[in-house]
Amino acid sequence: MTSKRIFMIGQSQNSSLNKQVIEEARKFRDILILNFEEHYLNLTYKGYGMLEYVNKYCKNLKCVQKTDTDATVNVKGLEKLCNALPENEHIITGMVWHKLGVSRDPNGKHYIPPYVYPNEYYPDFATGTAYLLSGYHIAQRMLDSLRNNTPFFTSGNFRHVNEDALFTGMVRESARIKLQDIGGYMCCIKSHGSLIKSNTE
Repeated sequence: MTSKRIFMIGQSQNSSLNKQVIEEARKFRDILILNFEEHYLNLTYKGYGMLEYVNKYCKNLKCVQKTDTDATVNVKGLEKLCNALPENEHIITGMVWHKLGVSRDPNGKHYIPPYVYPNEYYPDFATGTAYLLSGYHIAQRMLDSLRNNTPFFTSGNFRHVNEDALFTGMVRESARIKLQDIGGYMCCIKSHGSLIKSNTE
């Protein structure tokens, strides 16, 4: 199995910085520049861009790992996990949050008003620090669910919900994709047995 790393980034308001990123992308061919402003509130755009890219250019890909920039990946362990997962079953794997309440604090970072998402709890979802999408054509299935079962394309407010809760929670649930919680998938200390180390913990 061969793994490829791709950095996904939005646009900067600094034109000089944008030019530097474009030059680096041309040199190393490992940066995907997306057509939106790079901002925390635009993380769902990045998730959507990832699915569109994978669906269009990586149709024969079995596994896609989404990882934040402040995390370290055990690539060999991840490849071993991907090989062990079934080819013809769609699964989202990671560290799973169960029955996480929706923040209603107007001053909170993750505030979501009831008119955007009325449910008291999110569907179970894999934390956005790192999660794995496995199974051929899983991106297409998730995109279909995003279009048909959420107001993502019609509501700017909805596009500001938590990226992980949206894609590995709401979209996954409506698409009836299996969610798998693997012990040791992510940790906050150096461990040869873990696949992801979050450098923010």
